[in-house]
Amino acid sequence: MRTRYVVSMVVAAAIALGAGGPVAAEAPRSPARAGRVLVTFRDRADVRAAHAAAKARVQRRLASIATDVVEVNDVERAVAAYEGRADVVSAEADGVVHALGAPPDGTYPKQWNLQPVSPSNQGTLNWEPVFPARQGAGVLVAVVDTGIRRGGTDEPGLIRADLAKDYVNPTSGANVADDDNGHGTHIAGTIAQRTGNPMGIGTVSGPSVAGVAPAASLMPVKVLDRFGAGSVSNTAAGVLYAAAQGAKVINLSLGGDYSPTLCTAVAKAAETALVVAASGNEAEGGFVPVSYPAACPAAIGIGAVRYDGSRAPYSNAGCEVAAVAPGGDLSPTGRLFDPRVGPPDPKEGILQETYDFSPASAGGQRFGFFYDSGTSMAAAHAAGAAAVLLGINSDIVTVRRALLSNARDLGRPGPDDEFGAGALDLAAAVSAVGSNPPPPRETLGYWMVATDGGIFAFGDAAFLGSTGALRLNSPIVGMARTPTGLGYWLVAADGGIFTFGDAGFFGSTGAIRLNKPIVGMTPSGTGQGYWLVATDGGIFAFGDAHFAGSTGGLSLKSPVVGMAADRTGSGYWLVAADGGIFAFGDAPFLGSTGALKLNAPIVGMAATPTSAGYWMVATDGGIFTFGDAAFLGSTGAISLNKPIVGMAPTCYGKGYWLVASDGGVFSFGAAPFLGSTGGIVLNRPVVGMQLAIDHRSGQG
Repeated sequence: MRTRYVVSMVVAAAIALGAGGPVAAEAPRSPARAGRVLVTFRDRADVRAAHAAAKARVQRRLASIATDVVEVNDVERAVAAYEGRADVVSAEADGVVHALGAPPDGTYPKQWNLQPVSPSNQGTLNWEPVFPARQGAGVLVAVVDTGIRRGGTDEPGLIRADLAKDYVNPTSGANVADDDNGHGTHIAGTIAQRTGNPMGIGTVSGPSVAGVAPAASLMPVKVLDRFGAGSVSNTAAGVLYAAAQGAKVINLSLGGDYSPTLCTAVAKAAETALVVAASGNEAEGGFVPVSYPAACPAAIGIGAVRYDGSRAPYSNAGCEVAAVAPGGDLSPTGRLFDPRVGPPDPKEGILQETYDFSPASAGGQRFGFFYDSGTSMAAAHAAGAAAVLLGINSDIVTVRRALLSNARDLGRPGPDDEFGAGALDLAAAVSAVGSNPPPPRETLGYWMVATDGGIFAFGDAAFLGSTGALRLNSPIVGMARTPTGLGYWLVAADGGIFTFGDAGFFGSTGAIRLNKPIVGMTPSGTGQGYWLVATDGGIFAFGDAHFAGSTGGLSLKSPVVGMAADRTGSGYWLVAADGGIFAFGDAPFLGSTGALKLNAPIVGMAATPTSAGYWMVATDGGIFTFGDAAFLGSTGAISLNKPIVGMAPTCYGKGYWLVASDGGVFSFGAAPFLGSTGGIVLNRPVVGMQLAIDHRSGQG
């Protein structure tokens, strides 16, 4: 059954004959409606006269708030009569409230993702307490995906076919944006499935489920083909089209590598809409960086949690995760569970109606109710929640604040790389969005390390241990952070490795006779491995860190002083004291200072969050930028007490810190000063620093 759109048009014409010319017609008044009125008095001296003037009969009195409940034959006239009096604070028609219970949809009991929070169900969106009072009416949500298929028994009720756009088949002649994969239809159902129908649409019998914002309107924008693949150009065009058509929420349950064009499109759309994106499904039980566009600064990156509130093992994580929402567990095949045969536990998936194109289905095409899982589903919950909140308050800044500041904290206290602000809690956000919710909680901190392995923690950085009290064979030359921010490694000049927090030990060169000393280390993207680099550019790879090349057999003009890995761990750069850059694997060469005469030698480098750029820093604090690395300031023109020994960028690369050997810290851009050891007499000099945690809104 297709949704019918009814357009109501009211035409008013006033024709007056005579010398006086046209006369404005009096607006028609609604018929008198009997009912109750609530009247609150400022002064009760003339209460009887007030009720008499309104022709009201007192039914009862709420004495503690000076309010009378009265019955009248004409509610509209009575309210007007009361409001005209100076002794009346307010007068209103007695409204209607609904029991905020579970919807009658027949299969709703299997939708753990929408039910109230409980000790065991910490992953839920906590939607049920706001139904049916809040449903996202009047909010347009763009589903930029594989399209939306019509014709199911329980489909979303308000699909704006007139705004549909198909970028995959632009010459088909029909811009219907039909889903030929099933993904987009499942996403659309989670956002706005028809709700409150026990047996499906009309008299059709069978299962029925609920959607987060059933009164919201959906705009299908097809940018992915039947295989779930698409281009950056089509996705960017779809995002911009959705914003231009007035979408207030744009759902992007898709992801890929960094694209400056796509992030620019997201930033443009975010001026007028909330852009919600899935963090990605590649983690496989470990840590994988957030995919794009979720990692774009202007997007709201959403990770996935399971029923118990734990991070879903597939959910990509990192400092770009704004929050998490229900995603469930992936099936063994990574796709749909037919509810007639699985999953073994309904808590493993997100149940919705969609279109199944698998060869095993009847003729390869049929509607059905399926469990699907992933950060795609988590993003859809966030998009639906945003629509519900925008139906109450149309200000996107306030809605974003309400969403993130009312999330349930999971994992370590405060925002973190696994859960962001926490699990989205729609009921809590609804209670706050009508007022002025506070900004989301923020966490920020960094560590510094000295040659004896002494650790100095500032801001929200946790002290997890040090080697300051140990007798070391060789001095510490650097440190690296685990992907969670809950651990770190220290590396010594002989390649000895010391682990703290959740940092795993994967090997060292401590027992090997080295040609040259180790000068630094960097972890793989998963944190399940690391590379060590020596002054001759020799590379030692441990764990899942793959050897991609080295300069160990080359005659170098200047010694290697550091290294950095790209965000995926598929490549790395080495930097020499003259600023020469050596790129290996997928790490792109973007320039160097190898041919320049420097005022001071280079001591280190850092990659931008996108891996499309890098900074180099010299001992005088001079900064050299390449690719998309922004120059935000330096100490090159300042007379320093001690030389600069390292740097660390913020989450989105909008700022960086420099650290000197006395622990003095210099902050630039979006990197605020959190403290230093510049005024302390140190046992050993500082040799480097690392960002510990950075979860702040408004950096984009």
